Amino acid sequence: MEQKWWFGIWGAVLGAIAIAIVGFSWWGWTTASNAKVLADEAALKVLVRVCAEKLAGMPDAVAALKTKAERDWDDVVRDYLKDTAVFSFPTNFSFRGECGRELGALVAKTAAK
Repeated sequence: MEQKWWFGIWGAVLGAIAIAIVGFSWWGWTTASNAKVLADEAALKVLVRVCAEKLAGMPDAVAALKTKAERDWDDVVRDYLKDTAVFSFPTNFSFRGECGRELGALVAKTAAK
């Protein structure tokens, strides 16, 4: 009689392990730290898009972007973000570079139309 309990316990343990392996590998489960990284990346992507759209509406910023080399687009973003009160947080070089590349893509897309 005692042996039946052990089969049930081992079945539950092995089933839990199997569900955990399948859940994390195939079903897209994530840990809390990985979920935070994914959320931060998604938020940054949205903020970069908002930044680029805001600057695309400024003719001076678009003109300055066209005169600069691609590696200097972050300077355009820095200069024109100072003039607008769009973002209340301090932007770093990486954010400005991403916003500059997104702005360049928007300008190229509108120029192609």
